[in-house]
Amino acid sequence: MVVAQLLRSRDDHGRDIQGAPLAALERMRIITMLAALLVACTLDTTSFRSTDRIDSSDPELPSPAVYDLENVARVRVWSGGGYVGTSEDPMTHVGIAIQNTGKQPVIFEDDAVSLALYGKDRVALPAPELRVVVPLGPSKVVIAPGERATFELHFQLGVKLARVAAMTLRWSVMSGGQIIVRTTDFVRDDEPAPFAQ
Repeated sequence: MVVAQLLRSRDDHGRDIQGAPLAALERMRIITMLAALLVACTLDTTSFRSTDRIDSSDPELPSPAVYDLENVARVRVWSGGGYVGTSEDPMTHVGIAIQNTGKQPVIFEDDAVSLALYGKDRVALPAPELRVVVPLGPSKVVIAPGERATFELHFQLGVKLARVAAMTLRWSVMSGGQIIVRTTDFVRDDEPAPFAQ
Protein backbone atom coordinates (compact mmCIF):
# COMPACT_ATOMS: atom_id res chain seq x y z
CA MET A 1 0.00 0.00 0.00
CA VAL A 2 2.83 2.41 0.83
CA VAL A 3 4.49 1.59 -2.49
CA ALA A 4 1.21 2.10 -4.35
CA GLN A 5 0.80 5.53 -2.77
CA LEU A 6 4.38 6.45 -3.64
CA LEU A 7 3.84 5.42 -7.27
CA ARG A 8 0.95 7.84 -7.69
CA SER A 9 1.86 11.00 -9.52
CA ARG A 10 0.08 14.30 -10.10
CA ASP A 11 -0.15 16.49 -13.18
CA ASP A 12 0.49 20.25 -13.20
CA HIS A 13 -3.08 20.90 -11.99
CA GLY A 14 -2.88 18.57 -8.95
CA ARG A 15 -4.98 15.77 -10.51
CA ASP A 16 -3.93 12.14 -10.03
CA ILE A 17 -2.30 10.43 -12.97
CA GLN A 18 -2.53 6.68 -12.44
CA GLY A 19 -0.35 4.44 -14.55
CA ALA A 20 1.53 7.33 -16.15
CA PRO A 21 5.29 6.85 -16.48
CA LEU A 22 7.14 8.46 -13.60
CA ALA A 23 9.80 11.02 -14.26
CA ALA A 24 13.37 10.07 -13.37
CA LEU A 25 13.31 12.48 -10.43
CA GLU A 26 10.10 10.92 -9.09
CA ARG A 27 11.65 7.43 -9.42
CA MET A 28 14.70 8.58 -7.46
CA ARG A 29 12.42 9.98 -4.74
CA ILE A 30 10.61 6.66 -4.49
CA ILE A 31 13.84 4.64 -4.39
CA THR A 32 15.26 6.94 -1.71
CA MET A 33 12.10 6.66 0.40
CA LEU A 34 12.02 2.86 0.07
CA ALA A 35 15.70 2.62 1.01
CA ALA A 36 15.12 4.81 4.07
CA LEU A 37 12.12 2.68 5.04
CA LEU A 38 14.19 -0.50 4.68
CA VAL A 39 17.04 0.91 6.78
CA ALA A 40 14.61 2.09 9.46
CA CYS A 41 13.06 -1.37 9.66
CA THR A 42 16.40 -3.15 9.98
CA LEU A 43 17.68 -0.86 12.74
CA ASP A 44 14.70 -1.49 15.04
CA THR A 45 16.20 -4.52 16.78
CA THR A 46 19.59 -5.94 17.66
CA SER A 47 20.77 -9.16 19.20
CA PHE A 48 23.37 -9.61 21.93
CA ARG A 49 24.94 -12.82 23.23
CA SER A 50 27.01 -13.37 26.32
CA THR A 51 30.70 -14.11 26.00
CA ASP A 52 30.69 -15.95 29.34
CA ARG A 53 29.92 -19.61 30.07
CA ILE A 54 26.62 -20.39 28.32
CA ASP A 55 23.98 -22.74 29.70
CA SER A 56 21.40 -23.96 27.20
CA SER A 57 19.68 -26.40 29.58
CA ASP A 58 16.73 -24.09 30.37
CA PRO A 59 14.51 -23.80 27.26
CA GLU A 60 12.74 -20.77 28.77
CA LEU A 61 15.92 -18.66 28.71
CA PRO A 62 17.75 -17.65 25.51
CA SER A 63 21.30 -19.04 26.03
CA PRO A 64 22.13 -17.37 29.33
CA ALA A 65 25.54 -17.01 30.92
CA VAL A 66 25.55 -19.08 34.10
CA TYR A 67 27.28 -18.37 37.41
CA ASP A 68 27.43 -20.91 40.22
CA LEU A 69 28.02 -18.90 43.39
CA GLU A 70 29.06 -21.65 45.80
CA ASN A 71 26.54 -22.26 48.60
CA VAL A 72 24.65 -19.11 47.63
CA ALA A 73 22.93 -19.14 44.24
CA ARG A 74 22.92 -20.16 40.61
CA VAL A 75 22.49 -17.06 38.48
CA ARG A 76 21.63 -16.95 34.79
CA VAL A 77 22.03 -13.72 32.81
CA TRP A 78 20.93 -13.11 29.21
CA SER A 79 19.90 -10.36 26.82
CA GLY A 80 16.70 -10.21 24.81
CA GLY A 81 18.44 -7.68 22.56
CA GLY A 82 17.84 -4.08 21.65
CA TYR A 83 14.60 -2.62 20.40
CA VAL A 84 12.78 0.66 19.90
CA GLY A 85 10.42 1.35 22.79
CA THR A 86 6.89 2.70 22.64
CA SER A 87 8.26 6.21 23.17
CA GLU A 88 10.49 5.70 20.08
CA ASP A 89 13.57 5.60 22.30
CA PRO A 90 16.22 2.91 21.73
CA MET A 91 16.10 0.33 24.53
CA THR A 92 17.84 -2.90 25.46
CA HIS A 93 16.78 -5.82 27.61
CA VAL A 94 18.74 -7.92 30.12
CA GLY A 95 17.30 -10.77 32.16
CA ILE A 96 18.57 -12.19 35.45
CA ALA A 97 17.28 -15.43 36.99
CA ILE A 98 18.47 -16.23 40.52
CA GLN A 99 18.03 -19.68 42.06
CA ASN A 100 18.86 -19.68 45.77
CA THR A 101 21.00 -22.81 46.31
CA GLY A 102 22.13 -21.90 49.81
CA LYS A 103 20.67 -22.07 53.30
CA GLN A 104 20.26 -18.32 53.78
CA PRO A 105 18.11 -15.76 51.95
CA VAL A 106 19.65 -14.11 48.89
CA ILE A 107 19.00 -10.42 48.29
CA PHE A 108 18.92 -8.90 44.82
CA GLU A 109 18.78 -5.13 44.49
CA ASP A 110 18.04 -3.71 41.05
CA ASP A 111 19.40 -0.33 42.19
CA ALA A 112 22.84 -1.98 42.30
CA VAL A 113 22.68 -3.04 38.63
CA SER A 114 24.51 -1.02 35.99
CA LEU A 115 25.00 -1.44 32.26
CA ALA A 116 27.96 -0.07 30.28
CA LEU A 117 27.74 0.29 26.51
CA TYR A 118 30.62 0.16 24.03
CA GLY A 119 30.88 1.09 20.39
CA LYS A 120 33.36 0.05 17.77
CA ASP A 121 36.87 -0.68 19.15
CA ARG A 122 35.44 -0.82 22.70
CA VAL A 123 34.94 2.96 22.87
CA ALA A 124 32.70 3.78 25.85
CA LEU A 125 29.25 5.16 24.99
CA PRO A 126 26.95 7.17 27.27
CA ALA A 127 25.54 5.07 30.12
CA PRO A 128 21.95 3.90 29.64
CA GLU A 129 19.23 4.47 32.22
CA LEU A 130 17.34 1.61 33.89
CA ARG A 131 13.70 2.40 33.06
CA VAL A 132 11.64 -0.71 33.82
CA VAL A 133 12.09 -3.77 36.01
CA VAL A 134 9.62 -6.65 35.66
CA PRO A 135 8.10 -7.72 37.94
CA LEU A 136 7.27 -4.34 39.39
CA GLY A 137 7.89 -4.07 43.10
CA PRO A 138 10.49 -3.03 45.61
CA SER A 139 14.04 -2.55 44.35
CA LYS A 140 15.30 -4.98 47.02
CA VAL A 141 13.97 -8.54 46.67
CA VAL A 142 14.63 -11.36 49.14
CA ILE A 143 14.81 -14.86 47.64
CA ALA A 144 14.27 -17.65 50.16
CA PRO A 145 16.38 -20.85 50.12
CA GLY A 146 15.24 -23.15 47.31
CA GLU A 147 13.26 -20.37 45.59
CA ARG A 148 13.85 -18.75 42.21
CA ALA A 149 13.22 -15.19 41.03
CA THR A 150 13.50 -13.77 37.52
CA PHE A 151 13.98 -10.09 36.71
CA GLU A 152 13.57 -8.44 33.30
CA LEU A 153 15.51 -5.16 33.13
CA HIS A 154 14.87 -2.62 30.36
CA PHE A 155 17.40 0.16 29.80
CA GLN A 156 16.87 3.31 27.76
CA LEU A 157 19.90 4.05 25.60
CA GLY A 158 21.36 7.47 24.93
CA VAL A 159 22.60 6.38 21.49
CA LYS A 160 21.18 4.63 18.45
CA LEU A 161 21.06 0.84 18.66
CA ALA A 162 23.30 0.54 15.62
CA ARG A 163 26.19 2.18 17.51
CA VAL A 164 26.24 -0.44 20.30
CA ALA A 165 28.78 -3.21 19.66
CA ALA A 166 29.06 -4.60 23.19
CA MET A 167 27.63 -4.28 26.70
CA THR A 168 28.80 -5.13 30.22
CA LEU A 169 26.24 -5.73 32.95
CA ARG A 170 27.43 -5.29 36.54
CA TRP A 171 25.18 -7.06 39.04
CA SER A 172 25.35 -8.35 42.59
CA VAL A 173 23.63 -10.53 45.16
CA MET A 174 23.93 -10.46 48.93
CA SER A 175 23.75 -13.42 51.30
CA GLY A 176 24.82 -13.75 54.91
CA GLY A 177 26.20 -10.22 54.95
CA GLN A 178 28.47 -10.99 51.97
CA ILE A 179 28.07 -9.01 48.73
CA ILE A 180 29.02 -10.93 45.59
CA VAL A 181 29.61 -8.74 42.52
CA ARG A 182 29.93 -10.10 38.98
CA THR A 183 29.96 -8.73 35.44
CA THR A 184 28.48 -10.26 32.32
CA ASP A 185 29.83 -9.25 28.92
CA PHE A 186 27.68 -9.24 25.80
CA VAL A 187 28.67 -8.76 22.17
CA ARG A 188 26.47 -7.87 19.28
CA ASP A 189 25.23 -11.03 17.61
CA ASP A 190 24.00 -9.47 14.38
CA GLU A 191 25.79 -7.35 11.86
CA PRO A 192 25.61 -3.62 12.67
CA ALA A 193 24.89 -1.24 9.85
CA PRO A 194 28.17 -0.22 8.13
CA PHE A 195 27.38 3.49 8.59
CA ALA A 196 26.62 3.24 12.34
CA GLN A 197 30.06 4.13 13.67
